[in-house]
Amino acid sequence: MNPALRKPSINEFYSKGGMNQTLKLLGLWLAIIGSAFSITFCAIGLGLYMIGLLLELTFDKGTPHPRYPAGKFLFPLLISLLISLFVSHYFKVSLRGFWKFLEGFILLYASIDVIRTPKELRWVVFTLAGVFFLAALSGIFQDIFGFDFVYFRQAINASSELPKRLTGSFKHYNDYGSFLVPGFSIALALFLTKLSDRKILGAIFSAVLFFMLSYAITRTLSRSALLAVFASLFFFSIFFRYRWFAIGGLVALIFALWTVPSPLSARLKDIFSESAPERLLLLKTTLSMIKAKPFFGLGLNTYSDYFPQFRPKTYPAIMYAHNSYLQMAAEIGIVGFCLYLLLILALIGSAVKAFFSNGSSHYKILTIGIVSAVFGMMVNALFESLLQSTQLRTIFWCLLGIATAVATNFLSADGNPSMKTDVSKPDIWSI
Repeated sequence: MNPALRKPSINEFYSKGGMNQTLKLLGLWLAIIGSAFSITFCAIGLGLYMIGLLLELTFDKGTPHPRYPAGKFLFPLLISLLISLFVSHYFKVSLRGFWKFLEGFILLYASIDVIRTPKELRWVVFTLAGVFFLAALSGIFQDIFGFDFVYFRQAINASSELPKRLTGSFKHYNDYGSFLVPGFSIALALFLTKLSDRKILGAIFSAVLFFMLSYAITRTLSRSALLAVFASLFFFSIFFRYRWFAIGGLVALIFALWTVPSPLSARLKDIFSESAPERLLLLKTTLSMIKAKPFFGLGLNTYSDYFPQFRPKTYPAIMYAHNSYLQMAAEIGIVGFCLYLLLILALIGSAVKAFFSNGSSHYKILTIGIVSAVFGMMVNALFESLLQSTQLRTIFWCLLGIATAVATNFLSADGNPSMKTDVSKPDIWSI
C-alpha cells in the first residue's frame, strides 16, 4: 500500500501537526474570554487544556514540558489544603473549594506550558487586549443605552444621591471594576511597546483602550478598584527611568479626583462614614473565625457556612469577608494561607528578577506590565473577595502564569534551553 494513502495510527494522529498544542492554546484562550463573560467558558477552557495535555502526555511523550514553577511551595500547600479539606464539617462544600484551588494551579501551569514561542504569546496578548476592550465597551454601551450587549443587564441604581453604577457583563459593579483593574497596566505596556516600534495604529488602539477602561471604571464608582488601579500603575512606574514624573502625575490625579466635585469625589469622601463600620464588623468576625481554628482553618469554601455562628446577633446578613486574604485564612488556616502567598510572591519575584536580565525590551515591558496587573489585583483583594470569584480568580491565575511564562521562556537566562526563543526577533505584536 502506498504509504501516503495509509490511514495514520492513533498515535500519529495526535502527535502530528501540533494538534494538542492547538487544543491547549484554545483552552487557555477560552478561559481568558470566560473570565470576562462566562463562567461556563472558564470551565470549558480549562477542560480543553486538560484534554490537550493528557493527549500529549499519552501520544506525544517526546514533547518537553516545563517544570511547575515554585514547586517547593506547591507541594506543602497541597498537603495543607488536604488537611483543611478533611477537617471540614462540610466535606462536599470543601471538596468544591479544593477543586477551585486546583483550577488556579492548573491555569497557572497552562499559561507556562502553552506560551513557548512568539506566535503563541502573540495570540494570548491579542486575546487579553481584545477581552479588556470588549469588557470596557460593554460598560460604556450600558451607560449609553441602558443595558450591556452581553446579558442585557441594566446598571445598578444603588443610591438616589449617586448616578447608576456600571456593571458591564458582570452582576455587580465591584466585580466589574475588579476585572477592569489589570487592563490598565497591560494597555500601558502595549502602548509603550507599540510606540517604541513606531507602530502608530497599535499605539492608538492601546491608548484608546486605556481611556475606555478609565471611563468604565470611574462609572462603577468602585473605590477599591480605583485604588488598585493606582497601585498597579505605581508599581509599573517604579521600573522605568522617568518614574518620579509618572508617580507625581498619579499623585496629582488622585488629588484632583478627591477635590474636584463629582459623584466619584463624593464616593471617595464617604469611605470612612459609609462602609467603614460594616467592614470593621466583618474584620472582627473573620478574625474570630481565624482564632477558632488558626492552623488549618474551618474548612475550604466554608466561610458562608460558619459566618452565622460568629457574626453579631444584630447583624442579619450572610456576607463575604470583603478581604480575600482574611477569608482564605479563615477557611484554610494560617499555614495554608502563608504557603499560598509565598507561592504567588515567589513567582512575582522571579518575574521581576527576569526583568533586570538581558533580553528584548519588548518582553521586559510586557512582563512588568502583566506583573503590575497581578499586583493591582492583589491590592484589590484586600477589599474584595475576588480570589474566591470564579471569573476573577481565572484572570488572576492566567495573568500570573503569562507573566511567569514570558519571564521564564523569553527573559530568564537560566530557563530551560528547549523552551527558549530567539529574543533578537522582538516583533511579537503584529497580528
